Amino acid sequence: MASPFPFTSGQVLTAAQLNAIGETIDFSGSLALTSWTLGNGTVNVCKYVRVQNLVFYYGKVTLGSTSTTSGDLRVNLPVTAAAGFAENAGLARYNDVGTASYAGTCSFESTTLLNMLVSDSSSSKVQIQNVNGTNPFTWSGAAGDQFFWQIVYEAA
Repeated sequence: MASPFPFTSGQVLTAAQLNAIGETIDFSGSLALTSWTLGNGTVNVCKYVRVQNLVFYYGKVTLGSTSTTSGDLRVNLPVTAAAGFAENAGLARYNDVGTASYAGTCSFESTTLLNMLVSDSSSSKVQIQNVNGTNPFTWSGAAGDQFFWQIVYEAA
C-alpha cells in the first residue's frame, strides 16, 4: 500500500508534518444525500480523518423548511470503502426535535454509500429498518429534525 503521506524512511519530521498525520478534513461541502434533498437545511458538521487505511467519519445534519425526504436515507462516504467491507459501520441517532430521539446504526450500501438504519422494538424482537421519510417518524424540516452518524471503516 502506498503511504498517504509525503515522507520518506529516515526523514526527520517537523511539528507541522506530525500534526498533519490524522488531521481532520471537512467534508461538509461534499456531503451528498441519496433520495433526500437538503434544501435550506444545514450540514452542521461532516468531517473525517484518515490514518493509513482507517477512516473515522462523523456528521450532523439539520433539516430545513425546504428539505424533502423521498425513499431511504443514504449518505455518501468521503473515501471509498474496501471491498468485502463489514456490514455494520457504526452508530446513528435521529432526533424528532422536541419529541423523541431514536437510536440507530449504519451499514454499507456499497463502497461509496452509507445506509442509515433505525432500531425498531415494536415487535417481540428488535429489528433494524431503513430510515425514510416516515421512519422512525415523519420528518418535518420546519421543526429542525436532525440525524447524526459516527462510523469507522477500512479504505480501499
